[in-house]
Amino acid sequence: ERLFAAIEEMPEGKAVIGIYCCGGSDGQWLDEFDNYGREPNQAADYSDCAKAGFAAFRRAKYGRDDVDVRIPSGKEFWDASKQHYAVGRSTLMSDWCEFLARSTTEMRLAFARGIKKGSKGRVLVGSYSPNSGLSGYPLISQTFSKGLYESPDYDFFAVVPNYMREHVDPVIAAIYDGSCIARGKLYISELDLRCGEVRNWGFWGSDFWADNHTAATFRRKAIFFAANALTHGGAFHAYDMDGGWFAGEGAQAAWTKANALADHVRPMPPAEERIALVGGERFYDFQSFGKGRVVPYFIREQPRSALSLAGVPWNQYLLEDVLSDEQAELPKVVVFTDLSTVTPEAFAALKKRFAKDGRVLVYTWRPGVFSPEGEKIEESIGLKAAPEAFGRVGFADGTSSDPLMKGVKGLIIPNYPYYDIEHAPVSSPDPAAGWKTLATFRGKEIPALAVRRNKGFTEVHTAFPGGITPELCRNLVREAGLRPLVDSNELSGYGSGLFYIVAQ
Repeated sequence: ERLFAAIEEMPEGKAVIGIYCCGGSDGQWLDEFDNYGREPNQAADYSDCAKAGFAAFRRAKYGRDDVDVRIPSGKEFWDASKQHYAVGRSTLMSDWCEFLARSTTEMRLAFARGIKKGSKGRVLVGSYSPNSGLSGYPLISQTFSKGLYESPDYDFFAVVPNYMREHVDPVIAAIYDGSCIARGKLYISELDLRCGEVRNWGFWGSDFWADNHTAATFRRKAIFFAANALTHGGAFHAYDMDGGWFAGEGAQAAWTKANALADHVRPMPPAEERIALVGGERFYDFQSFGKGRVVPYFIREQPRSALSLAGVPWNQYLLEDVLSDEQAELPKVVVFTDLSTVTPEAFAALKKRFAKDGRVLVYTWRPGVFSPEGEKIEESIGLKAAPEAFGRVGFADGTSSDPLMKGVKGLIIPNYPYYDIEHAPVSSPDPAAGWKTLATFRGKEIPALAVRRNKGFTEVHTAFPGGITPELCRNLVREAGLRPLVDSNELSGYGSGLFYIVAQ
């Protein structure tokens, strides 16, 4: 507070418009990167103040003093035999992760309050998206964005758009851009790119990589990622972590061209012909470190990968925002990417609000599986556990004549992941409950994708986390009486007065 009060009195201080709060070895707030070389990977802080804070958190959560308040050991966190911490209840590990997530948010808000007070509210404050910089690291310490979205002191969130920083990659940024728009927060795509003109660290500095990534390639990347951010109602900035990353004529010319896109942006409401992704962020309720964090990867990445190639505008909303705002408006197609921690009462409220007006509602994976009494949700919509399908994915053989299956053939995921798929126990739609099978688990006659058409709305269930494809996304839009903008699987986007397509 004193620092920013002093800056406000300096003439040079007027050049400071925002503060980007970050921490850790590369700014990502308690990332595993900060614990390299430790065996097993350190997942907790065992200092006296952490122990005291966690004890207070556990006692307050359970309303009594006789609870286990020790912080679990590293070996307990990284137990390779565990798929999840537990089903339907909290554990010591999940409580630690929740405590850490909430504490990290409280720390950010403390920074923000001091900066806002010292600058008399003039300076903007933000940091990495609470759901991590790199979406592939669903960091336990960063999964409480709700507290930041609700704060008037927090203004922007930055994300890295994808792993490999290639112009042919889909954008899988872990950001609830729809919630940002609704709450007046700014989403910033951090163009953490590499140009072959300047050899950077890691494999980006190798001869092979640099020789095949020219300034022209860099230009395509910069323009694509900038356009993607703008069409989602956001902005973008160049990220130069070590200095000199863009010290080349080609790189600087590319930035100039990308920046020119911002001159054409105009305010506009989100299009009706779009898909809303609605999902939770309570990964600390169940995410096991020992099994590769597979389920959060699928939940976060696969739907966005599919929609990046679907030719359909889309936005992502935080489930808690939709639940708390009874006036929240969603388009005709809503994909619930993660309802695993929702309560039966909350699920019933969602159906009452959105199961009408010709909407298409898509339930992904297992609603309520990590919620107390969550099995009631599966029972209410006609799902039953399918242990014999464990380790398999949905597969369409191309014989279905249902309109939702037009062009849908092969695995019911947009891309085959590099990580193990076997850690997601699934439930299957029961035909006796009115579900029509669209695709089965590969090698089994068990429904993996199904539709149930009701008076006034349509329900779709896809049994695998993130079990959706670009073609299916287009068909969902058609089912709602709308139409996609592009009929081929090209990277494209629309919004803020811009349309782009990356033909491959």
